[in-house]
Amino acid sequence: MKRVVLVVLVLASACSSSKTTAPTRPPVASPATIANGRDRILWQAPIGARPIIVGTSVVAAGQSGGVEAFDIRTGLRRWHVTDGGDKLVHFVKAAGSTVVFVTGGPPAGLAGVSNANAVVAIDLQTGRRLWRYPLSNTVQLLGFAVTNMLAAVADADDTVVVMEARSGRRLWTVPPPPGCKPQIRGAGDVALAADSEIVVAARRCEPGGRALAEGFDPRTGRTIWTWDTPGDPLEQGQLSDAAIPPGTGVVLVPTKIAPLGVPSRSWNGPDAGFGEMSQFVAVDAATGRPLWRQPNSAADTFQSGGTGIVCLVANDAYECRGARSGLFAFNSRPSHHEITAYDDGRAGAIAAGFAYELDASLGAEQLVTRSVPDGHVVARTTLSIGEHSGAASNYGPGVVAAGDGVVLVRRADATGFPVIALTTK
Repeated sequence: MKRVVLVVLVLASACSSSKTTAPTRPPVASPATIANGRDRILWQAPIGARPIIVGTSVVAAGQSGGVEAFDIRTGLRRWHVTDGGDKLVHFVKAAGSTVVFVTGGPPAGLAGVSNANAVVAIDLQTGRRLWRYPLSNTVQLLGFAVTNMLAAVADADDTVVVMEARSGRRLWTVPPPPGCKPQIRGAGDVALAADSEIVVAARRCEPGGRALAEGFDPRTGRTIWTWDTPGDPLEQGQLSDAAIPPGTGVVLVPTKIAPLGVPSRSWNGPDAGFGEMSQFVAVDAATGRPLWRQPNSAADTFQSGGTGIVCLVANDAYECRGARSGLFAFNSRPSHHEITAYDDGRAGAIAAGFAYELDASLGAEQLVTRSVPDGHVVARTTLSIGEHSGAASNYGPGVVAAGDGVVLVRRADATGFPVIALTTK
């Protein structure tokens, strides 16, 4: 099945920086119900793109613009923040008590894509703005990573800038090394990932036909390791394509040409000919040593939920492996529709030792719960939702987040693409 991945940019309201604390939840037309199963619906609301669960809050780009936070149990909105003017919200990330997002100007050009013009940090509990870091407004997709302690960004000049997450105070910067000259293109040249022990930059380097992965000490910016990847530099460095799944000690780095001597963990059988396909290489975060690779994996998401299992999306399904070994653990049933384009291809989520996915193979959408790491199905809950709405035929329903005993399911058959929050306890 041909993959369609859309980047959804959400238009913010034209006003000065503000927040709304009124406990509101917009109504949903034709709310979904449960036909059978153990789970129950907590609430439904038209929440914007790429929701994330942080503590007891659901945070997402607002459908009417800006960034919003909702109570995970009631769905009531806690706050709504905009960055002033007609701004789009590109990406939202959160860690600890800080939410960090990237804003942009109005869409431009034939593709109608917006350039990023600022990184903004706000307090998770109150929505109060903590700091704002201006960007060049020349790059659409830039390197961006957030941890409890720091926020990292790489703009058009490819310099990695690391700041304290709460104060915005600059801690250190690292310019691009010789041979990795910044390129003039809409997408950035650097992908970033970070946790408490490492900051990783995956760079496209031209000329020279190479790509470079670097690991830095998060406290000082000292280079700990470097790895020259054999990937096609034109396919490297897209935002969100380098990540450190929590608790794994592994970095997933995108590449297009298979590194020699790195064991293949392919779900498509022998990978002859896959050297020209997109794939991910799992790299030891402490040493930069390549561990394993998964060919033919144009993965849009990966997650571990602290289980030591990493899941990669490809071919409208996901496959889960041991993060260190790359050995197969379990996989989902291939979807009958495109994986949720509205949320950048998320096919499932892992939280508290369980994996969640949607399955329509029996004729109705079912929320399937699997135990991790064995992948056994422990529950199925049938939802009264359809596959598509007439206005958005390319969108498919899917699980978009899980945490704190709640699973968020995106609907594609109703106005506003609402989210259903289901309790799993």
